[in-house]
Amino acid sequence: MRKFYHVGAGAWKPGDSIAPGNWGKQTRQFGKGTGFRGYGNVKDAEIVGVEVALEAARQLTAPDAPSRLNCVFCTEDIESAKAFRDRFRKGESIYQVEVEDTVSTHAGNYDAITNLPQGAFVDTSVATARSYWTDAPTGIREILVGGSVKIFAKIE
Repeated sequence: MRKFYHVGAGAWKPGDSIAPGNWGKQTRQFGKGTGFRGYGNVKDAEIVGVEVALEAARQLTAPDAPSRLNCVFCTEDIESAKAFRDRFRKGESIYQVEVEDTVSTHAGNYDAITNLPQGAFVDTSVATARSYWTDAPTGIREILVGGSVKIFAKIE
């Protein structure tokens, strides 16, 4: 078993499982007239555009890695989980989770997609997406878990 950290709004307790795919389900809502996570249309389009570029880059450069659209997002250490929560998910909890050794994972270069380069979105998206899958992470190592995780403990 490997241990990681997951940030989430669920009221999970030890022994509960989190299935992959929640982000993918939310992302796929765009275009169905329902909006996406409460953002306006421009933010929706930017998020979906980044995810489309990331999925295309994954299929071309890291086809065996879990898809961001069908994974559970984790970090390797508590410091990264706190940094992610404090920047993107204020008020959510941090859980230590366990992952079976046979479940595939990928350490993505999260800074590549959160500290986007300046310039035309279309012109920078391809290089940014490729960097996520191929470059060594420089800050938060976003661990994509390609299967369910089991809650070990609530940390905060």
